[in-house]
This record gives sequence, structure tokens and C-alpha cells, in this order.
Amino acid sequence: MRTAELPNGDEVGHVEQQGSTTRGTEGALLGARVRAAREERGLTLRELARRAEVQVSDISRLERGLTGQPRLALGMALARALGLTLSQLLGEDERPADGALEGHSIVELRRALEAISREATRVARVAESAAASLRR
Repeated sequence: MRTAELPNGDEVGHVEQQGSTTRGTEGALLGARVRAAREERGLTLRELARRAEVQVSDISRLERGLTGQPRLALGMALARALGLTLSQLLGEDERPADGALEGHSIVELRRALEAISREATRVARVAESAAASLRR
């Protein structure tokens, strides 16, 4: 069994079954994190989908662990709509090194983070468009 920490500090486990139809563990863990964050904020699937500008069915499938590796753009949209970074939603440790933020105001750091997030979203859209073109 693999476990992961959810945004609220809880841990979730996922049993990997050999020969079953269970999809990717990472997708299931991400789905559990999305559900925990959504419920913690009192949002319905529909409200989160509207905020993230994605389909309700995409979120529902993700939360139920019925997706393999979710698209980057979906993860980024959900993180943004939940008020989290993608790293937080993925459960990655993003604590800065001691002293790394000294001399920077919260406003400056927030602006830089928003600029990086916008650029990452743009890059993800370009990559998805390129991938779609290659599949045609």
C-alpha cells in the first residue's frame, strides 16, 4: 500500500492490486488530494469545475481514481481553483531553504509566483496543442 499526505494533513492509502483494472497510483493519489481540498473548501464538483473551467466529469473521474496520468493543464487548473500550487496539490515538499526568501516582500513573491503560474499554464497549453497536432 502506498500513502500520501493530503493538503489538510491527512494521509490516504491506495492499494495496488496485481492484475486489476485499478489505474495509476499517482492519479488516484492526486484524485484523493483534489477531493480532500475541494471538500475542505466546501465546494461541489460543479463549483470546482466552474472555477477551474474544466468538465465536471474530468474531476469526478480523477477523484474516483479512474484516470491514469492526468493532463498537466487539468492539474494546474484545479490547483489554481483550489488556491493551491501544483506542488502542494501533488503533495511535493516545497519549503524554501533557510534564508531563501529574505529581503523579499510577500507581495513581490506573490507577483512572481502568479507570473510563473501564468507562464506554466501557457506552456502547458502550447504543449497540449502540439501533442494534439501530432496525433492528427
